[in-house]
Amino acid sequence: MTQSKAELRKAIGELKRAMTSQQMQSESNIALGFLSAMPEFWSATNIMLYSPLPGEVIVDGPIEEWQDMGKNIYLPRVNGNDIEVVKFSGAMRKGAFGINEPVGDSVEPSLLDLIVVPGIAFDADCNRLGRGRGYYDRLLAQSKAFTVGIAFNCQLVPEVPTNEHDVPLDAVVSPEATYYRNR
Repeated sequence: MTQSKAELRKAIGELKRAMTSQQMQSESNIALGFLSAMPEFWSATNIMLYSPLPGEVIVDGPIEEWQDMGKNIYLPRVNGNDIEVVKFSGAMRKGAFGINEPVGDSVEPSLLDLIVVPGIAFDADCNRLGRGRGYYDRLLAQSKAFTVGIAFNCQLVPEVPTNEHDVPLDAVVSPEATYYRNR
């Protein structure tokens, strides 16, 4: 029997709350290592990350290193019901939901080559369960970028329940597995 989205969000939330901060940092570092080894990462110039909320994979550690490699880093900024894409310059402020958001002008999502996407749960078919407001689904529907979900091991589940508006990802990376859709 497939869990409902609400049940899955609750179950994964409990598993993440049981993780220590050291375990979260370690799993984040391993997952980022797998991400940075992907050919899609190496061919990308314009990469969108996210400002991690508590309990999300910590992706902001390598920003400077990736910029030194010639990668342009972009972050999301909530504007109403949508996400704007803003180049990371270092200037940040608290935005919607208390999330650190970049300061600056937004750019078209079509500029992006790679989008790293947070989520609550992911499956081997690269389906993603988000927080339920559809921000990333609307952004991903506008972009042709390669999309990668990044997860702790406890976020990988046999099946993510989906609806018609849910946009599957191109890949999912975690410390234990990397999944590609349609390969």
